[in-house]
Amino acid sequence: MTETYTASQYRALRKEAEKKNKPAKKKPEVSAHTKALKKADTAFSLWFRANEADENGLVRCCTCGKVIKWKMPDGSAQTGHFESRGHFAVRFMKENCGVQCLKDNYFMEGAKIKMRQYLVKRYGEDEVLKIERLAKLPNKRLSDFELNEIAKFYQSEFKKLVKLKGLV
Repeated sequence: MTETYTASQYRALRKEAEKKNKPAKKKPEVSAHTKALKKADTAFSLWFRANEADENGLVRCCTCGKVIKWKMPDGSAQTGHFESRGHFAVRFMKENCGVQCLKDNYFMEGAKIKMRQYLVKRYGEDEVLKIERLAKLPNKRLSDFELNEIAKFYQSEFKKLVKLKGLV
């Protein structure tokens, strides 16, 4: 005896069978350039936060003042950029950065007004104006070689800081 199905039951069964027969989607391959950029960003960020940390491994959010560990598994301490990382002329400039808590950097989109006030207080108005001018220059994409060299430099500087400050 054969089973009879309604049209909607038949469509549901067919959909289910199609799902089972679909090949798994492959993740797109990450380009060498993307890998080099991530490596350079990570090395710079680790160095910057370690550089800002005190002897107890604590940093202060430059925009709200919250005290947090320089390196946390949940990403609470972040390297915030006044001018976006999309502006390659200032992406790896420490004068464009401040340690920020996750809330200010991510959810408050960098708290730009407070970040600018912090940078002016720390480096002076002229330096902040220079950063703003540099950010307006046409973006020159950094080569994989340049990004890998930046990563090597900051990884080396980071290792020195870890030894010097005893950070873990």
